[in-house]
Amino acid sequence: MERIEDFKEFVKRFKNIIDESSTIVLTAHLDPDGDAIGSALSLCLALRKMGKKADVVLDDIPKVFYELEGADEIIPVKKIREMDKRYDLGIFLDSNDKKHIMMPDEILKRVDKSICIDHHIGGIPYTDILYLEEESPAVCEIVYKILKELKMEIPRNIMMPIIVGVITDTGGFRYPETSVTTFEIGKEALKQGIALYEIYEKYLCMKTMRAFEIQRKAIDRIKFYLDRKTCDNFCW
Repeated sequence: MERIEDFKEFVKRFKNIIDESSTIVLTAHLDPDGDAIGSALSLCLALRKMGKKADVVLDDIPKVFYELEGADEIIPVKKIREMDKRYDLGIFLDSNDKKHIMMPDEILKRVDKSICIDHHIGGIPYTDILYLEEESPAVCEIVYKILKELKMEIPRNIMMPIIVGVITDTGGFRYPETSVTTFEIGKEALKQGIALYEIYEKYLCMKTMRAFEIQRKAIDRIKFYLDRKTCDNFCW
């Protein structure tokens, strides 16, 4: 395993490996969120734009994400065992530890080379190359920077999953890691006519019944201490 810390050096190596690869599979962590789904779909669409044959393999995704281009082509990770298919390259996103990937070895044995792109601290490296950008608020932001460094045009169909991932992983530009680049992505999305408030409401404010039940149970189990100055809760 090789960890590359310099961004420009990583992009250079990434480009060389992409140029040598014709077939590419992308995947991300279990129970994929907006950043995992957005980074996989946006990078897949960009790779296809480069003329590559690219597939996305993921765990089940929430229905709201099926509005994104390419979501209906996602291969359920459970079906990977049924596929007699190999790839030149595997790209693992938003998870730098195998235990967070569903059937990682099943995917790794089908690829000749592997790259992990992530922003989480810790983990146990498992790919040939690791690029970890801990200060980045979202892997979608890293994907955006990679495409910019490669001088690639980012059309609306690629920008949409990027901004969805950025908004969901920054809590709508509210979390401490939110950066100047984060807002640049928002600015570019707005220029392309993407309504950020609609993404915020659809992907952050709306809740599924399951999510609502989890939140309700968590609130019901809150316990207060020290004259109600502190509290904790648990949910299973």
